[in-house]
Amino acid sequence: MNRSNIEEVLPLAPLQEGLFFHAMADSDAAYTVQTILELEGALDPARLRAAAQALVDRHANLRTAFVVVPTGAVQVVLRQVDVPWTEAEAETVAGAGAGAGAGAGSGGSGPGVRGLAAAERARPFVMDAPPLIRFLLIRTGPRAHRLVITSHHILLDGWSAPLLLRDLFSLYAGVPAPRPRPYRDYLTWLAARNRDESLAVWRRVLDGLTEPTLLAATAPPTPATVPPTPATVPRTPAAPPTPMVGNAGEAGAGAPGGDVTAAAPDHIPVPLAADIQQRLRGLARDSGVTLSTVVQAAWAITLSRFVGRGDVVFGATVSGRPPEIAGVESMVGLFINTVPVRVTVDPAETVAALLGRLHRTQSETLDHHHLGLAEVQALTGLGALFDTLVVVESYPVDNAAIDRVRAALGVEITAARTEDATHYPLTLVADPGAELRLELEHHRGLLAPHRAREVGELLGEVFAAMVEAPDALPVARLAVAAPPRFAAENAAENVGPEHPVSFSSVVGVWDGVVAAG
Repeated sequence: MNRSNIEEVLPLAPLQEGLFFHAMADSDAAYTVQTILELEGALDPARLRAAAQALVDRHANLRTAFVVVPTGAVQVVLRQVDVPWTEAEAETVAGAGAGAGAGAGSGGSGPGVRGLAAAERARPFVMDAPPLIRFLLIRTGPRAHRLVITSHHILLDGWSAPLLLRDLFSLYAGVPAPRPRPYRDYLTWLAARNRDESLAVWRRVLDGLTEPTLLAATAPPTPATVPPTPATVPRTPAAPPTPMVGNAGEAGAGAPGGDVTAAAPDHIPVPLAADIQQRLRGLARDSGVTLSTVVQAAWAITLSRFVGRGDVVFGATVSGRPPEIAGVESMVGLFINTVPVRVTVDPAETVAALLGRLHRTQSETLDHHHLGLAEVQALTGLGALFDTLVVVESYPVDNAAIDRVRAALGVEITAARTEDATHYPLTLVADPGAELRLELEHHRGLLAPHRAREVGELLGEVFAAMVEAPDALPVARLAVAAPPRFAAENAAENVGPEHPVSFSSVVGVWDGVVAAG
Protein backbone atom coordinates (compact mmCIF):
# COMPACT_ATOMS: atom_id res chain seq x y z
CA MET A 1 0.00 0.00 0.00
CA ASN A 2 1.52 3.29 -1.15
CA ARG A 3 1.75 5.67 1.83
CA SER A 4 1.28 8.71 -0.41
CA ASN A 5 -2.11 7.30 -1.41
CA ILE A 6 -3.39 7.10 2.19
CA GLU A 7 -6.02 9.72 2.98
CA GLU A 8 -6.70 8.78 6.60
CA VAL A 9 -6.73 5.92 9.10
CA LEU A 10 -9.92 5.28 11.09
CA PRO A 11 -11.20 2.84 13.73
CA LEU A 12 -13.86 0.25 12.93
CA ALA A 13 -17.51 0.42 13.91
CA PRO A 14 -18.65 -2.48 16.15
CA LEU A 15 -20.30 -4.46 13.36
CA GLN A 16 -17.32 -3.83 11.09
CA GLU A 17 -15.10 -5.43 13.75
CA GLY A 18 -17.15 -8.59 13.66
CA LEU A 19 -17.34 -8.74 9.87
CA PHE A 20 -13.60 -8.20 9.62
CA PHE A 21 -12.99 -11.00 12.11
CA HIS A 22 -14.98 -13.39 9.94
CA ALA A 23 -13.21 -12.19 6.79
CA MET A 24 -9.82 -12.85 8.39
CA ALA A 25 -11.07 -16.31 9.40
CA ASP A 26 -11.89 -17.04 5.73
CA SER A 27 -15.59 -17.34 6.54
CA ASP A 28 -16.91 -14.14 4.98
CA ALA A 29 -18.72 -15.62 1.97
CA ALA A 30 -22.04 -14.97 3.68
CA TYR A 31 -21.24 -11.26 3.84
CA THR A 32 -21.00 -10.72 0.11
CA VAL A 33 -23.99 -8.66 -1.00
CA GLN A 34 -25.11 -8.59 -4.61
CA THR A 35 -27.66 -6.40 -6.37
CA ILE A 36 -28.79 -7.15 -9.92
CA LEU A 37 -30.59 -4.45 -11.90
CA GLU A 38 -32.43 -5.01 -15.17
CA LEU A 39 -31.87 -2.05 -17.50
CA GLU A 40 -33.82 -1.32 -20.66
CA GLY A 41 -32.96 1.38 -23.18
CA ALA A 42 -30.05 3.03 -24.94
CA LEU A 43 -27.45 2.50 -22.21
CA ASP A 44 -23.97 4.00 -22.64
CA PRO A 45 -21.57 1.48 -21.00
CA ALA A 46 -18.59 3.85 -21.02
CA ARG A 47 -20.65 6.57 -19.34
CA LEU A 48 -21.92 4.11 -16.72
CA ARG A 49 -18.38 2.94 -16.01
CA ALA A 50 -17.31 6.55 -15.51
CA ALA A 51 -20.25 7.01 -13.13
CA ALA A 52 -19.15 3.94 -11.13
CA GLN A 53 -15.65 5.38 -10.83
CA ALA A 54 -17.07 8.75 -9.80
CA LEU A 55 -19.23 6.98 -7.20
CA VAL A 56 -16.17 5.42 -5.56
CA ASP A 57 -14.37 8.77 -5.76
CA ARG A 58 -17.36 10.47 -4.11
CA HIS A 59 -17.68 8.16 -1.08
CA ALA A 60 -14.48 7.79 0.94
CA ASN A 61 -15.67 4.64 2.72
CA LEU A 62 -15.85 2.85 -0.64
CA ARG A 63 -12.08 3.38 -0.95
CA THR A 64 -11.32 1.68 2.35
CA ALA A 65 -8.83 -1.09 3.09
CA PHE A 66 -9.22 -3.16 6.25
CA VAL A 67 -5.93 -4.14 7.84
CA VAL A 68 -4.39 -5.28 11.11
CA VAL A 69 -1.63 -3.10 12.56
CA PRO A 70 0.28 -3.56 15.84
CA THR A 71 -2.45 -1.66 17.71
CA GLY A 72 -5.33 -3.65 16.23
CA ALA A 73 -7.70 -3.55 13.27
CA VAL A 74 -8.19 -0.28 11.41
CA GLN A 75 -9.66 0.94 8.14
CA VAL A 76 -7.36 2.84 5.81
CA VAL A 77 -9.02 5.22 3.37
CA LEU A 78 -7.10 5.62 0.12
CA ARG A 79 -7.13 8.78 -1.95
CA GLN A 80 -7.63 7.03 -5.25
CA VAL A 81 -8.59 3.51 -6.36
CA ASP A 82 -9.65 2.14 -9.71
CA VAL A 83 -13.16 0.72 -9.75
CA PRO A 84 -13.31 -2.95 -10.81
CA TRP A 85 -15.45 -2.97 -13.95
CA THR A 86 -16.21 -5.90 -16.25
CA GLU A 87 -18.40 -6.14 -19.33
CA ALA A 88 -19.77 -9.39 -20.70
CA GLU A 89 -22.25 -10.78 -23.22
CA ALA A 90 -24.82 -13.26 -21.96
CA GLU A 91 -26.12 -16.01 -24.17
CA THR A 92 -29.88 -15.72 -24.62
CA VAL A 93 -31.63 -19.07 -24.70
CA ALA A 94 -34.89 -19.04 -26.63
CA GLY A 95 -37.71 -20.46 -24.58
CA ALA A 96 -35.67 -20.60 -21.37
CA GLY A 97 -37.81 -20.93 -18.28
CA ALA A 98 -38.21 -18.10 -15.82
CA GLY A 99 -35.81 -19.77 -13.45
CA ALA A 100 -33.02 -19.98 -15.99
CA GLY A 101 -31.69 -16.50 -15.53
CA ALA A 102 -31.15 -14.00 -12.79
CA GLY A 103 -34.26 -11.87 -12.71
CA ALA A 104 -35.70 -13.51 -15.78
CA GLY A 105 -38.24 -11.29 -17.44
CA SER A 106 -37.63 -8.29 -19.65
CA GLY A 107 -34.85 -8.96 -22.08
CA GLY A 108 -35.06 -12.74 -21.61
CA SER A 109 -31.83 -13.86 -19.99
CA GLY A 110 -30.39 -17.33 -20.28
CA PRO A 111 -28.22 -19.19 -17.79
CA GLY A 112 -25.29 -17.02 -18.80
CA VAL A 113 -26.56 -14.18 -16.61
CA ARG A 114 -27.03 -16.38 -13.60
CA GLY A 115 -23.65 -18.03 -14.06
CA LEU A 116 -21.81 -14.76 -14.48
CA ALA A 117 -23.49 -13.27 -11.42
CA ALA A 118 -22.82 -16.40 -9.35
CA ALA A 119 -19.15 -16.29 -10.32
CA GLU A 120 -18.95 -12.68 -9.19
CA ARG A 121 -20.60 -13.52 -5.89
CA ALA A 122 -18.30 -16.48 -5.31
CA ARG A 123 -15.12 -14.47 -5.90
CA PRO A 124 -13.78 -13.41 -2.49
CA PHE A 125 -12.73 -9.89 -1.64
CA VAL A 126 -9.22 -9.16 -0.38
CA MET A 127 -9.81 -6.97 2.64
CA ASP A 128 -6.67 -4.87 2.22
CA ALA A 129 -7.15 -4.38 -1.54
CA PRO A 130 -9.96 -1.83 -2.03
CA PRO A 131 -12.42 -1.12 -3.35
CA LEU A 132 -14.50 -3.91 -1.83
CA ILE A 133 -17.16 -3.26 -4.45
CA ARG A 134 -17.15 -4.25 -8.11
CA PHE A 135 -19.40 -3.86 -11.13
CA LEU A 136 -20.33 -6.28 -13.89
CA LEU A 137 -22.38 -5.09 -16.88
CA ILE A 138 -23.95 -7.94 -18.87
CA ARG A 139 -25.45 -7.25 -22.26
CA THR A 140 -28.50 -9.47 -22.74
CA GLY A 141 -30.02 -7.89 -25.86
CA PRO A 142 -29.81 -4.91 -28.23
CA ARG A 143 -31.34 -2.62 -25.62
CA ALA A 144 -31.14 -4.81 -22.51
CA HIS A 145 -28.49 -5.12 -19.81
CA ARG A 146 -28.03 -6.49 -16.32
CA LEU A 147 -25.92 -4.45 -13.95
CA VAL A 148 -24.47 -6.64 -11.20
CA ILE A 149 -23.09 -4.77 -8.18
CA THR A 150 -21.19 -6.96 -5.73
CA SER A 151 -19.83 -5.62 -2.44
CA HIS A 152 -18.67 -6.72 0.96
CA HIS A 153 -21.20 -6.01 3.68
CA ILE A 154 -18.52 -4.32 5.78
CA LEU A 155 -18.99 -1.24 3.55
CA LEU A 156 -22.75 -0.76 3.45
CA ASP A 157 -26.04 -1.50 5.14
CA GLY A 158 -29.43 -1.93 3.51
CA TRP A 159 -30.44 1.67 4.22
CA SER A 160 -27.41 2.78 2.16
CA ALA A 161 -28.23 0.64 -0.88
CA PRO A 162 -30.93 2.90 -2.42
CA LEU A 163 -28.78 5.95 -1.63
CA LEU A 164 -25.81 4.44 -3.43
CA LEU A 165 -27.92 3.55 -6.48
CA ARG A 166 -29.43 7.02 -6.52
CA ASP A 167 -25.93 8.52 -6.55
CA LEU A 168 -24.72 6.13 -9.27
CA PHE A 169 -27.53 7.02 -11.63
CA SER A 170 -27.36 10.72 -10.73
CA LEU A 171 -23.71 10.66 -11.80
CA TYR A 172 -24.65 8.79 -14.99
CA ALA A 173 -27.42 11.27 -15.78
CA GLY A 174 -25.39 14.35 -14.84
CA VAL A 175 -27.87 15.39 -12.14
CA PRO A 176 -26.12 17.52 -9.47
CA ALA A 177 -26.08 16.04 -5.97
CA PRO A 178 -25.09 17.61 -2.65
CA ARG A 179 -21.71 16.70 -1.20
CA PRO A 180 -22.15 13.62 1.02
CA ARG A 181 -21.42 13.73 4.72
CA PRO A 182 -18.50 11.35 5.31
CA TYR A 183 -18.78 8.10 7.27
CA ARG A 184 -15.89 9.43 9.35
CA ASP A 185 -18.35 11.71 11.16
CA TYR A 186 -20.25 8.69 12.44
CA LEU A 187 -17.06 7.05 13.69
CA THR A 188 -16.18 10.28 15.49
CA TRP A 189 -19.61 10.27 17.12
CA LEU A 190 -19.09 6.65 18.21
CA ALA A 191 -15.74 7.42 19.82
CA ALA A 192 -17.37 10.11 21.98
CA ARG A 193 -20.01 7.79 23.49
CA ASN A 194 -19.91 6.98 27.19
CA ARG A 195 -19.32 3.23 27.11
CA ASP A 196 -19.80 2.70 30.84
CA GLU A 197 -23.16 4.47 30.78
CA SER A 198 -24.37 2.31 27.90
CA LEU A 199 -23.19 -0.88 29.59
CA ALA A 200 -25.05 0.11 32.75
CA VAL A 201 -28.31 0.50 30.78
CA TRP A 202 -27.96 -2.90 29.14
CA ARG A 203 -27.01 -4.47 32.47
CA ARG A 204 -30.31 -3.24 33.95
CA VAL A 205 -32.32 -4.49 30.99
CA LEU A 206 -30.76 -7.96 31.12
CA ASP A 207 -30.57 -8.26 34.90
CA GLY A 208 -31.96 -11.55 36.19
CA LEU A 209 -31.92 -13.35 32.85
CA THR A 210 -31.11 -16.99 33.61
CA GLU A 211 -30.95 -18.68 30.20
CA PRO A 212 -30.84 -17.92 26.49
CA THR A 213 -33.77 -18.38 24.12
CA LEU A 214 -32.72 -20.95 21.53
CA LEU A 215 -35.01 -22.74 19.08
CA ALA A 216 -32.27 -24.69 17.32
CA ALA A 217 -30.08 -27.41 18.74
CA THR A 218 -26.84 -25.49 18.21
CA ALA A 219 -26.31 -22.14 19.85
CA PRO A 220 -24.42 -19.27 18.22
CA PRO A 221 -20.80 -18.85 19.28
CA THR A 222 -20.31 -17.09 22.58
CA PRO A 223 -18.10 -14.00 22.84
CA ALA A 224 -15.52 -16.20 24.53
CA THR A 225 -14.97 -18.07 21.26
CA VAL A 226 -13.83 -14.88 19.52
CA PRO A 227 -10.24 -13.69 19.97
CA PRO A 228 -10.21 -10.24 21.58
CA THR A 229 -9.09 -7.21 19.66
CA PRO A 230 -6.18 -5.33 21.30
CA ALA A 231 -7.32 -2.86 23.92
CA THR A 232 -6.09 0.08 21.85
CA VAL A 233 -8.84 -0.52 19.30
CA PRO A 234 -11.88 1.54 20.41
CA ARG A 235 -14.96 0.16 22.11
CA THR A 236 -15.35 -3.58 21.89
CA PRO A 237 -13.58 -6.89 21.50
CA ALA A 238 -14.01 -8.34 18.04
CA ALA A 239 -17.47 -9.85 17.96
CA PRO A 240 -19.25 -12.31 15.76
CA PRO A 241 -20.98 -10.08 13.25
CA THR A 242 -24.52 -9.21 14.07
CA PRO A 243 -27.26 -9.58 11.50
CA MET A 244 -27.30 -7.02 8.82
CA VAL A 245 -30.33 -4.97 8.12
CA GLY A 246 -30.03 -4.67 4.57
CA ASN A 247 -31.65 -5.38 1.69
CA ALA A 248 -34.09 -7.37 3.53
CA GLY A 249 -33.29 -5.49 6.42
CA GLU A 250 -29.87 -6.99 6.57
CA ALA A 251 -29.31 -9.95 8.61
CA GLY A 252 -25.94 -11.18 9.34
CA ALA A 253 -24.42 -13.10 12.14
CA GLY A 254 -24.07 -14.42 15.55
CA ALA A 255 -25.05 -17.90 14.63
CA PRO A 256 -23.29 -21.22 14.80
CA GLY A 257 -19.57 -21.31 14.29
CA GLY A 258 -17.59 -23.15 11.65
CA ASP A 259 -17.19 -22.72 7.92
CA VAL A 260 -19.80 -20.77 6.02
CA THR A 261 -21.80 -22.68 3.45
CA ALA A 262 -23.63 -21.25 0.51
CA ALA A 263 -27.05 -22.77 1.04
CA ALA A 264 -30.08 -20.56 0.46
CA PRO A 265 -32.78 -20.38 3.11
CA ASP A 266 -36.31 -21.62 2.94
CA HIS A 267 -38.88 -18.81 2.78
CA ILE A 268 -42.16 -19.26 4.63
CA PRO A 269 -44.76 -16.51 4.14
CA VAL A 270 -46.89 -15.58 7.13
CA PRO A 271 -50.13 -14.43 5.50
CA LEU A 272 -52.36 -11.90 7.23
CA ALA A 273 -55.83 -10.97 6.05
CA ALA A 274 -56.22 -7.36 4.91
CA ASP A 275 -58.54 -6.51 7.80
CA ILE A 276 -56.06 -7.94 10.33
CA GLN A 277 -53.30 -5.81 8.81
CA GLN A 278 -55.40 -2.68 9.14
CA ARG A 279 -56.37 -3.50 12.71
CA LEU A 280 -52.71 -4.12 13.62
CA ARG A 281 -51.85 -0.64 12.35
CA GLY A 282 -54.74 0.72 14.39
CA LEU A 283 -53.50 -1.18 17.45
CA ALA A 284 -50.08 0.42 17.09
CA ARG A 285 -51.62 3.87 16.65
CA ASP A 286 -54.02 3.54 19.57
CA SER A 287 -51.27 2.17 21.83
CA GLY A 288 -48.85 4.97 20.94
CA VAL A 289 -46.22 2.55 19.62
CA THR A 290 -44.72 1.70 16.26
CA LEU A 291 -45.77 -1.24 14.12
CA SER A 292 -42.28 -2.61 14.81
CA THR A 293 -43.17 -2.84 18.51
CA VAL A 294 -46.33 -4.80 17.66
CA VAL A 295 -44.28 -7.22 15.52
CA GLN A 296 -41.74 -7.70 18.30
CA ALA A 297 -44.46 -8.32 20.89
CA ALA A 298 -46.06 -10.97 18.68
CA TRP A 299 -42.69 -12.63 18.17
CA ALA A 300 -42.03 -12.64 21.92
CA ILE A 301 -45.38 -14.30 22.61
CA THR A 302 -44.72 -16.89 19.91
CA LEU A 303 -41.24 -17.69 21.23
CA SER A 304 -42.63 -17.95 24.75
CA ARG A 305 -45.09 -20.61 23.58
CA PHE A 306 -42.39 -22.68 21.94
CA VAL A 307 -39.73 -22.57 24.64
CA GLY A 308 -42.22 -22.93 27.47
CA ARG A 309 -41.23 -19.95 29.60
CA GLY A 310 -42.11 -16.30 29.94
CA ASP A 311 -38.67 -14.65 29.90
CA VAL A 312 -37.49 -14.64 26.27
CA VAL A 313 -34.81 -12.88 24.22
CA PHE A 314 -34.40 -12.41 20.48
CA GLY A 315 -32.32 -10.20 18.23
CA ALA A 316 -33.57 -7.08 16.48
CA THR A 317 -31.83 -5.19 13.75
CA VAL A 318 -31.59 -1.45 14.39
CA SER A 319 -30.65 1.31 11.96
CA GLY A 320 -27.88 2.62 14.21
CA ARG A 321 -28.19 6.10 12.72
CA PRO A 322 -28.07 8.65 15.55
CA PRO A 323 -30.51 11.53 14.93
CA GLU A 324 -28.11 14.01 16.50
CA ILE A 325 -25.85 13.72 13.42
CA ALA A 326 -27.35 16.14 10.93
CA GLY A 327 -28.03 14.48 7.60
CA VAL A 328 -27.40 10.97 8.94
CA GLU A 329 -30.38 9.65 6.97
CA SER A 330 -28.54 10.39 3.71
CA MET A 331 -25.14 9.01 4.75
CA VAL A 332 -23.70 5.94 3.05
CA GLY A 333 -21.96 3.33 5.19
CA LEU A 334 -22.44 0.55 7.73
CA PHE A 335 -24.53 1.87 10.61
CA ILE A 336 -26.78 -1.04 11.51
CA ASN A 337 -26.43 -3.17 14.59
CA THR A 338 -28.20 -6.06 16.24
CA VAL A 339 -29.38 -5.67 19.81
CA PRO A 340 -31.07 -8.11 22.17
CA VAL A 341 -34.76 -7.61 22.89
CA ARG A 342 -35.80 -9.09 26.22
CA VAL A 343 -39.50 -9.53 26.90
CA THR A 344 -41.10 -10.95 30.01
CA VAL A 345 -44.43 -12.36 28.85
CA ASP A 346 -46.94 -12.11 31.68
CA PRO A 347 -49.96 -14.36 30.92
CA ALA A 348 -52.27 -12.09 32.92
CA GLU A 349 -51.19 -8.88 31.20
CA THR A 350 -53.28 -7.40 28.40
CA VAL A 351 -51.91 -6.88 24.92
CA ALA A 352 -52.07 -3.10 25.31
CA ALA A 353 -50.13 -3.26 28.58
CA LEU A 354 -47.48 -5.50 27.02
CA LEU A 355 -47.04 -3.09 24.12
CA GLY A 356 -46.68 -0.14 26.47
CA ARG A 357 -44.10 -1.92 28.59
CA LEU A 358 -42.09 -3.07 25.57
CA HIS A 359 -42.15 0.46 24.19
CA ARG A 360 -40.76 1.86 27.45
CA THR A 361 -37.94 -0.67 27.49
CA GLN A 362 -37.08 0.15 23.88
CA SER A 363 -37.00 3.85 24.73
CA GLU A 364 -34.59 3.12 27.57
CA THR A 365 -32.09 1.42 25.26
CA LEU A 366 -32.58 3.64 22.20
CA ASP A 367 -29.48 5.78 22.85
CA HIS A 368 -27.34 2.71 23.47
CA HIS A 369 -27.81 0.69 20.30
CA HIS A 370 -24.24 1.31 19.21
CA LEU A 371 -22.54 -1.19 21.50
CA GLY A 372 -21.32 -4.43 19.92
CA LEU A 373 -23.58 -7.43 20.48
CA ALA A 374 -20.83 -9.58 21.99
CA GLU A 375 -20.09 -6.92 24.60
CA VAL A 376 -23.76 -6.65 25.55
CA GLN A 377 -24.23 -10.41 25.74
CA ALA A 378 -21.12 -10.76 27.91
CA LEU A 379 -22.91 -8.85 30.68
CA THR A 380 -25.09 -11.89 31.40
CA GLY A 381 -22.35 -14.53 31.45
CA LEU A 382 -24.66 -16.78 29.41
CA GLY A 383 -22.92 -16.58 26.05
CA ALA A 384 -25.18 -16.17 23.03
CA LEU A 385 -28.63 -15.09 24.21
CA PHE A 386 -30.74 -15.92 21.15
CA ASP A 387 -30.83 -17.63 17.78
CA THR A 388 -33.77 -15.82 16.17
CA LEU A 389 -33.83 -12.40 14.60
CA VAL A 390 -36.54 -9.84 13.79
CA VAL A 391 -35.91 -7.48 10.88
CA VAL A 392 -38.38 -4.68 10.16
CA GLU A 393 -37.58 -3.01 6.86
CA SER A 394 -38.04 0.72 6.85
CA TYR A 395 -35.96 2.99 4.64
CA PRO A 396 -36.83 6.64 3.96
CA VAL A 397 -36.92 7.45 0.26
CA ASP A 398 -36.39 10.89 -1.27
CA ASN A 399 -38.95 10.51 -4.04
CA ALA A 400 -38.28 14.00 -5.43
CA ALA A 401 -34.60 13.17 -5.92
CA ILE A 402 -35.50 9.84 -7.50
CA ASP A 403 -37.90 11.54 -9.91
CA ARG A 404 -35.20 14.01 -10.97
CA VAL A 405 -32.79 11.19 -11.69
CA ARG A 406 -35.39 9.12 -13.54
CA ALA A 407 -36.33 12.02 -15.78
CA ALA A 408 -32.72 12.53 -16.86
CA LEU A 409 -31.65 8.90 -17.00
CA GLY A 410 -32.85 7.81 -20.43
CA VAL A 411 -32.74 4.19 -19.28
CA GLU A 412 -35.52 2.32 -17.49
CA ILE A 413 -34.76 0.19 -14.44
CA THR A 414 -37.34 -2.54 -14.85
CA ALA A 415 -36.47 -4.83 -11.96
CA ALA A 416 -34.02 -5.27 -9.12
CA ARG A 417 -33.12 -7.92 -6.63
CA THR A 418 -30.56 -8.12 -3.88
CA GLU A 419 -29.03 -11.12 -2.16
CA ASP A 420 -27.54 -10.78 1.29
CA ALA A 421 -26.99 -13.11 4.21
CA THR A 422 -27.66 -14.09 7.78
CA HIS A 423 -26.49 -16.95 9.96
CA TYR A 424 -29.51 -17.23 12.23
CA PRO A 425 -31.57 -20.43 12.05
CA LEU A 426 -34.81 -18.41 11.96
CA THR A 427 -35.40 -14.80 10.93
CA LEU A 428 -38.70 -12.93 10.80
CA VAL A 429 -38.64 -10.27 8.08
CA ALA A 430 -41.42 -7.67 8.17
CA ASP A 431 -42.04 -5.13 5.44
CA PRO A 432 -44.54 -2.55 6.75
CA GLY A 433 -45.29 -0.96 3.39
CA ALA A 434 -48.73 -0.40 1.93
CA GLU A 435 -49.26 -4.07 2.69
CA LEU A 436 -47.72 -5.63 5.79
CA ARG A 437 -45.67 -8.50 4.42
CA LEU A 438 -44.22 -11.09 6.80
CA GLU A 439 -41.85 -13.90 5.94
CA LEU A 440 -39.82 -16.42 7.90
CA GLU A 441 -36.40 -17.28 6.57
CA HIS A 442 -34.92 -20.43 8.02
CA HIS A 443 -32.19 -22.94 7.34
CA ARG A 444 -33.37 -26.50 7.42
CA GLY A 445 -29.93 -27.71 8.52
CA LEU A 446 -30.42 -25.91 11.82
CA LEU A 447 -34.19 -26.06 12.27
CA ALA A 448 -36.50 -28.83 11.08
CA PRO A 449 -38.80 -27.50 8.32
CA HIS A 450 -42.03 -28.57 10.03
CA ARG A 451 -40.91 -26.77 13.20
CA ALA A 452 -40.34 -23.56 11.27
CA ARG A 453 -43.80 -23.90 9.72
CA GLU A 454 -45.31 -24.40 13.18
CA VAL A 455 -43.69 -21.18 14.32
CA GLY A 456 -45.16 -19.33 11.33
CA GLU A 457 -48.63 -20.76 11.89
CA LEU A 458 -48.67 -19.81 15.56
CA LEU A 459 -47.30 -16.35 14.77
CA GLY A 460 -50.20 -15.76 12.40
CA GLU A 461 -52.64 -16.84 15.12
CA VAL A 462 -51.03 -14.49 17.62
CA PHE A 463 -51.29 -11.50 15.27
CA ALA A 464 -54.97 -12.23 14.61
CA ALA A 465 -55.74 -12.61 18.31
CA MET A 466 -53.87 -9.47 19.37
CA VAL A 467 -56.39 -7.17 17.68
CA GLU A 468 -59.54 -8.76 19.18
CA ALA A 469 -59.66 -6.99 22.56
CA PRO A 470 -56.20 -5.54 23.25
CA ASP A 471 -57.35 -3.63 26.34
CA ALA A 472 -59.07 -6.61 27.92
CA LEU A 473 -57.76 -9.90 26.54
CA PRO A 474 -54.93 -11.41 28.59
CA VAL A 475 -51.88 -12.64 26.72
CA ALA A 476 -52.53 -16.19 27.95
CA ARG A 477 -55.61 -16.40 25.72
CA LEU A 478 -53.99 -15.24 22.48
CA ALA A 479 -53.17 -18.65 21.06
CA VAL A 480 -53.06 -22.32 21.87
CA ALA A 481 -49.82 -23.07 23.68
CA ALA A 482 -47.23 -25.09 21.79
CA PRO A 483 -45.38 -27.91 23.54
CA PRO A 484 -42.71 -26.39 25.79
CA ARG A 485 -40.34 -29.23 24.89
CA PHE A 486 -39.98 -27.78 21.37
CA ALA A 487 -36.24 -27.14 21.68
CA ALA A 488 -35.48 -30.60 23.02
CA GLU A 489 -37.51 -32.29 20.29
CA ASN A 490 -35.91 -30.11 17.66
CA ALA A 491 -32.43 -31.09 18.82
CA ALA A 492 -33.08 -34.67 17.80
CA GLU A 493 -34.43 -33.61 14.40
CA ASN A 494 -31.79 -31.14 13.27
CA VAL A 495 -29.35 -32.14 10.59
CA GLY A 496 -25.74 -31.01 10.43
CA PRO A 497 -26.00 -28.46 13.25
CA GLU A 498 -22.28 -27.88 13.32
CA HIS A 499 -22.37 -25.81 10.12
CA PRO A 500 -23.44 -22.18 9.96
CA VAL A 501 -25.42 -21.19 6.94
CA SER A 502 -25.53 -18.19 4.70
CA PHE A 503 -28.97 -16.92 3.88
CA SER A 504 -29.90 -15.40 0.56
CA SER A 505 -32.70 -12.86 0.70
CA VAL A 506 -34.23 -11.58 -2.53
CA VAL A 507 -35.38 -8.08 -1.82
CA GLY A 508 -36.48 -5.17 -3.98
CA VAL A 509 -34.12 -2.53 -2.63
CA TRP A 510 -34.40 -0.38 -5.69
CA ASP A 511 -37.61 -1.54 -7.34
CA GLY A 512 -39.76 0.26 -4.81
CA VAL A 513 -37.68 3.38 -5.33
CA VAL A 514 -37.71 3.61 -9.11
CA ALA A 515 -40.77 1.58 -10.10
CA ALA A 516 -42.86 3.32 -12.70
CA GLY A 517 -45.69 5.31 -11.20
